[in-house]
Amino acid sequence: FYLSQLLKDYESYLTPPCKSLNTCKMEIIHINHLRKFLENDYHRDPLLEEVSVSFFKQYKQFRYRQGVCSDTVNKELATFQYIFQGAVTEGLITQNVLKDVKRDKTKFSCDRFRTHSDVAEFLSTETYSEKEKRDFLRFRYFKPKEIQELLILAENKPLYPILAVYAYTGIRRSELINLEWADVDFKSNVIAVGSNKQSMKRQRVKRSIQMHPKLADILKMQKYLTGKFRWVFAKENGNQLSVNYLREALKSLVKDTKFEGIGYHAFRHSLASNLAAEGVDQRIIDAIMGHQTKEMRQRYQHLFPEIKRQEISKLNYL
Repeated sequence: FYLSQLLKDYESYLTPPCKSLNTCKMEIIHINHLRKFLENDYHRDPLLEEVSVSFFKQYKQFRYRQGVCSDTVNKELATFQYIFQGAVTEGLITQNVLKDVKRDKTKFSCDRFRTHSDVAEFLSTETYSEKEKRDFLRFRYFKPKEIQELLILAENKPLYPILAVYAYTGIRRSELINLEWADVDFKSNVIAVGSNKQSMKRQRVKRSIQMHPKLADILKMQKYLTGKFRWVFAKENGNQLSVNYLREALKSLVKDTKFEGIGYHAFRHSLASNLAAEGVDQRIIDAIMGHQTKEMRQRYQHLFPEIKRQEISKLNYL
């Protein structure tokens, strides 16, 4: 049984609802990188039993020569380990060689998100490649005053209510794109969000996020503009926004400003950091961000919703 056939068989399985659409797309990208390695570097299609630790060492070097970081390579190896585990289950091979493939340490520390001032200092005192500079700029988090500057920058632009939701809720990009008006309850000031990040085989459980009073006002205005549509943030024809639209809109907004290079995840990390700086209980932060386990939700259910409402209200971006 050849490696190319295993990849082809797995790819044919990669359609929702077996996994989320985003996960399917990501794993297909990983598979295509492995195919390019076979074609351009390894120059043959090995049998599964011939694939060794050495094979994936060569793959890692192939990817590093292309300029990708260890984090990216480790994610690809995780995909391949899952694929090979399936081959073990099917009896095509006896062991999963990926379990013995070393994952290289990230070039960034576990606290890769740094303040804007820290990043500016790093870039002024050391010499970094363009890729490293982009990563430093992308992985920043912002203090409340800086979030306020970002929101002011977006005022009177379509991106303004989108950034306000990111800033005050810390939701994921997929959660924002899929946010419906049915998920927004102005009576109780609650937004219900659910992530597509994990495999869709798992039951999708929505979490409730208390709206900051100022965010509630912003969304009421958005309701006036797009309330006739299903989606909170929609195109003029009522369709969902695309990932590309969000990416390009943010890129355009922050071009030639001190915020140039940031991604939406900076808002998510900033919210968690700013709540922690305000002394908010980590369990509450976990609940707001959606990091908590099912057991933790049940254990601390009595804390909500009043405490969450109080904690969110501690932030004043506007």
